[in-house]
Amino acid sequence: AIGLASNDRKASLNNQVDILGGDGQAAGAGTSTTYRRTRGIISAFGELDLPVLKQLSFNVGVRSDEYRDLGETTVNPKVAFRWQPMREVVMRGSANTGFRAPSIPEIYSKETERTAMATPFHDPLYCPGGTAVAQFAATPELVCNLTGRFQVTKVPDNARVSPEKSKSTTIGFAFEPARGVAATIDYWETQIDDVIGNRNINFILANQQLYTSLFNRNADGTLQTDSVFNAATNLGSIRGAGIDASLRYDFRVADVGRIGLSMDVAYLTKWDARSPEVRNGDWVSALAQYNDVVPVNPNAGLSNATRGFNNRWRHTAALSWAEGPWFAQLSQRYQSKFADQNLAARTGAGTSGPRNVASYEQFNLMGTWSGIKGLKLGAGVSNLFDRNPPQTNHNGYNGYLTSSVDVLGRAYRLTGEYTF
Repeated sequence: AIGLASNDRKASLNNQVDILGGDGQAAGAGTSTTYRRTRGIISAFGELDLPVLKQLSFNVGVRSDEYRDLGETTVNPKVAFRWQPMREVVMRGSANTGFRAPSIPEIYSKETERTAMATPFHDPLYCPGGTAVAQFAATPELVCNLTGRFQVTKVPDNARVSPEKSKSTTIGFAFEPARGVAATIDYWETQIDDVIGNRNINFILANQQLYTSLFNRNADGTLQTDSVFNAATNLGSIRGAGIDASLRYDFRVADVGRIGLSMDVAYLTKWDARSPEVRNGDWVSALAQYNDVVPVNPNAGLSNATRGFNNRWRHTAALSWAEGPWFAQLSQRYQSKFADQNLAARTGAGTSGPRNVASYEQFNLMGTWSGIKGLKLGAGVSNLFDRNPPQTNHNGYNGYLTSSVDVLGRAYRLTGEYTF
């Protein structure tokens, strides 16, 4: 990816400075070519605890933020309760709203920045499926197998971005029926509106009829060098819901030691997205599948990376043993399968077609000894069975899905700690 200045105050830097790569001429970009941006924020927060009964209490709070550069003032309340009818059971819940102002890089950029588009690619309007339409049948090179084209990802004073807003609720229980036994279960729902981010360029190319205004064309209809305008904007909404649960069981076995069992589970029950341009703005489920239907993903504005992978089930489980100075633990991390991105270019003729990203599990083993005061020695094996990451058709990975699993393979470690 590259970013070239095209509107710098210092003319010699235009189309010369590789913003991401640090072109040598950047040394000339001193104060005369630097824009200073400031953000003034005034915040106020208040919180109140209300113990209504010995077993029941409420907590209410409110936060207000004024963003001077945006001319925005927000007020976000929160209310929560805790009810403990008996020692062994606790019920808790909360509801709140949230707000995320667009970051300074999302709305203020010193120069227009560009990112090279994957090459070669076809003009989706005049070379659909790799075949030039009649208008360009005699000159297919103008619309097919294009190279040297860019998408504009940042522009100065990107005023089209408004803040993200969210609302969330949770309710759950905690149980401790006996000594050494504890369990929790919580249900949560979150919705984020006006999600900020750059659209996936592959989504734009696959749905050019939805985004004709984003394509920059010459008088004859061919794409300009800056082919697509794809600066940060408000993409739409996303909502999710799920259940988080945990279980702990710790007990003593005579002449063996203390045994511990634990498991933490995250289970998604909803993962939907919507965008005004897609399906009349209706909610579309992306649960347990790559979100290639609606170009909206959570926290899209925090990273240009393509997001949208979501496993319906994830858990970590552990079995531990402790006796005197010795401690050992075997743990497992698991995530369920989900439908892959499955771009047409990667699942067409000669491929296996649409596929799933396989489930993944990893085992880790570790042990410690602390038989001398102040000294603790440890040894461990990560990825005990040397599992490779699952494979994906996603164009950003080209093979192994490396973002959510251990990519090192089996690894050994020795540790030593001495305190005095």
